[in-house]
Amino acid sequence: MGSKNCFSTSSMSRHQKACGPSKASSNVSLPMNNIPDLFQKQSISEIDTSDSITEDDVKDAVLDFFIAGNIPFNQADSPHFQKLISMIRVKGKRLIINRKNVRGRLTLRASQAKQDLINELAANSSRCSLALDGWTSRLNNSYMGMTLVAHKSIF
Repeated sequence: MGSKNCFSTSSMSRHQKACGPSKASSNVSLPMNNIPDLFQKQSISEIDTSDSITEDDVKDAVLDFFIAGNIPFNQADSPHFQKLISMIRVKGKRLIINRKNVRGRLTLRASQAKQDLINELAANSSRCSLALDGWTSRLNNSYMGMTLVAHKSIF
């Protein structure tokens, strides 16, 4: 991507001389870190140890990760995943996450979503059902059938 006046940035020094510094970079002041500072481990005192993260938050995030990536739940029993999870502490306590409790979490979330849908549909005042069906006869005639059932007299 180049500026309005330059069409090629193959020679960066030539480009910077011709176009000058970008306006976005001149307005932003970045902290001056050196490379080794970026890779040093933080001590426990530097890490935010607030109680804002709960065990349920972590388990929900793990479930979202498995669902979003379409990852099989048996990968939760992988030694590498277990090593990663063992690094997470909630209130100083180690979490136990395996395929059984990930599946249980999904079942719980699915039943909650089902109940929410039932409640939403029960609260809906315009209760009607619409069924559509389409087919073709042996003589290649197309048909479409529609059925509307109104549970309350809305018409």
